Amino acid sequence: MRTRRSHGASPGTRSLRRPARRVIALGDTGRPTVAPQALTLRKLPIADADPAATVTVNGRYLAARDSNGVAWRHDLVTGRGERLYPAGAELESERTWGGLLLSPDGQYAAYTWEDDKGRGELRVARTAAAGAPEVVIPAGALQAIRPVAWTPDGRAVLVVTTDTDFRLQLQLVEIGVRRMDVLYDLGAVEPFFASVSPDGRHVLFDHAAGQGPRDVMRLDLASRRASTLVAHAGNDVMPVFLPDGRSFLFASDRLGPLSLWRQAFSDSAAPAEPTLVRRDIGRIWAMGMSSSGTFFHGLQTGLLDVHTVRLGDDGRIAEEPRPVSSTFAGNNQAPDWSADGSTLAYAATTGALVSGNGSRAIVIRDHETGHERLLYPDMLFLNAPRWSPDSTRLLVKGRSATTNRWGEFIVDARTGAMTPAVTAEALGDEGEIGPHQWVPGREAILFGRHEKGIVEVDLASGQETMLVPVAAGVSFSAGRGVAYAPDVGTLAWSVHERKARARAESVLRVRDRDGTIRELLRATMPDGLMLMAWAPDGRAVYVVRQFGERTAPAPRHAELWRVPINGAAPHPTGLSADHMRGVAVHPDGRTIAYVTGFPTWEIWAMEGITR
Repeated sequence: MRTRRSHGASPGTRSLRRPARRVIALGDTGRPTVAPQALTLRKLPIADADPAATVTVNGRYLAARDSNGVAWRHDLVTGRGERLYPAGAELESERTWGGLLLSPDGQYAAYTWEDDKGRGELRVARTAAAGAPEVVIPAGALQAIRPVAWTPDGRAVLVVTTDTDFRLQLQLVEIGVRRMDVLYDLGAVEPFFASVSPDGRHVLFDHAAGQGPRDVMRLDLASRRASTLVAHAGNDVMPVFLPDGRSFLFASDRLGPLSLWRQAFSDSAAPAEPTLVRRDIGRIWAMGMSSSGTFFHGLQTGLLDVHTVRLGDDGRIAEEPRPVSSTFAGNNQAPDWSADGSTLAYAATTGALVSGNGSRAIVIRDHETGHERLLYPDMLFLNAPRWSPDSTRLLVKGRSATTNRWGEFIVDARTGAMTPAVTAEALGDEGEIGPHQWVPGREAILFGRHEKGIVEVDLASGQETMLVPVAAGVSFSAGRGVAYAPDVGTLAWSVHERKARARAESVLRVRDRDGTIRELLRATMPDGLMLMAWAPDGRAVYVVRQFGERTAPAPRHAELWRVPINGAAPHPTGLSADHMRGVAVHPDGRTIAYVTGFPTWEIWAMEGITR
């Protein structure tokens, strides 16, 4: 199943550069000025919600997607939730729309709809009545359009657009006349949050110049003039106007952990120093502010981490698993062993922000000494590092900070320098690129194109060769769903096959050296399977099996199994974990690295800010 893409992201950093130096904002006493008011925090009883939610000005309604991509409007007074999707749309089409944004009164929703070419258009629909949605900006010259804020009068929507060159702009769309006006050229940096003042005259948003930290920007809607309102060596993000319009909140990592600050707003004079509202608020995502002064936000509570474990002579775990490192604990993923087994590479979220400047790095850890070094490639986002056969480079999936294009990139393991290998020509192509691997013994890479097939790319010529085609409705398993055997004689892959009138199925297949394709294992929802790695001897593959009926004690029970490719019965290794994935097998065949956990979110309300 494809993962919905984001068409904008925050900038990465080059080479081995460390994250920006943290500088503490000080008051007259030499310590941060702290707001005197008492705050009340309460968790909302809304489970399984995406942090990119939206709230109405009166604080009555909150709309958010669940983990299956389905949107709900929650009544915060009655506690009831109703399912939302565009009028007349089939349930299977829910993944073709996004960017849900409730109007100030909650009676309308602006959202993005994708056409059959993956191009975005802006639509507006009533939330409580049937009827066809209004197409405000049709698909055409723009690749994407995402609503980010309504004006207080409900007559216009601020949107972030992506043009055919992957450049971003902040624009204002007047709903009634269907007109767009460019407000600000964003380059390759998409704001985390934008807020319109209660009087409708100003917009606050976070942005970064080049590869610097994010600052809070102020935009006058009448004059279209923009200026920096809050600047710092740290990242200042997610500004939200308070109800009176005379001040606003923003989050900053200037103290190290993400903290919440309050700043007086002025459209002319230089602002005073901000006031610390709450230190170390955790990883949050702003949702909005109600007219009563309640700040709604998502809080990341679920963590994920890389663990290692040893297998015994019988192929079953012989010791208790342990975290691979205490550095960035709870924020590490996607491990991969070098060909000689001396180093382990993995992706780590290193900063206080979920994404952004210096927030994600490739960690290279010496297996014997535990010494770690960090690479910060020039990328807006990166994941799934895979070692080259000669252990000099890493193949990663992500987005370039220079071109804003998604694809496969090669990172120098010594300098962190990045070069593109395969990039999407359009946003509609981004969802095609699936799991990847270096081809042993050749200067080539292998990856799956969802609903197309397994392809091999020669790095010298750039020529792409289709090895195994797949039908429409077939997607490759996440992470490591395609892999050559160590001798490049046999090819293995796992796919998810959607069925029109039956439950979807997961299938593990191999192609032998003579071209014969054989099925080794199959699972029917709610069960599933994902190819992880070959055993070093090439006689078996390791597969993560998910058993939907085994819900205790973990909500998603997963086990690691060894599947012989000669057709013999598969057998478990005894390793079981919540949301286990990203399994990498050491060349010794005994040491297993894997990921467990999931970055879940809760919705919280903060009250007392205006007192």
